[in-house]
Amino acid sequence: MTLGLTRVSSFLIPRGGADPPVTVLVVDADSRSVQALGAALREAGYTAIEATTFAEGKRVILTDRPGVVVIDIRLEQFNGLQ
Repeated sequence: MTLGLTRVSSFLIPRGGADPPVTVLVVDADSRSVQALGAALREAGYTAIEATTFAEGKRVILTDRPGVVVIDIRLEQFNGLQ
């Protein structure tokens, strides 16, 4: 899946003020999609962490405790609905 950054970015609400940025973990086997969404999130003021495997995403969840996880529902070893 190829993401259009302008289309994705239009759904993100820019953050500002004194609150720390929300950390978002993006997990998808397609590294280009992960990089594109991560870049759009950072541009909108979020902290983005990128992972391309379930194992890597699980490690990030346990160590970095992101506030939001965006995961591909067709990811190998784990479907995003579990």
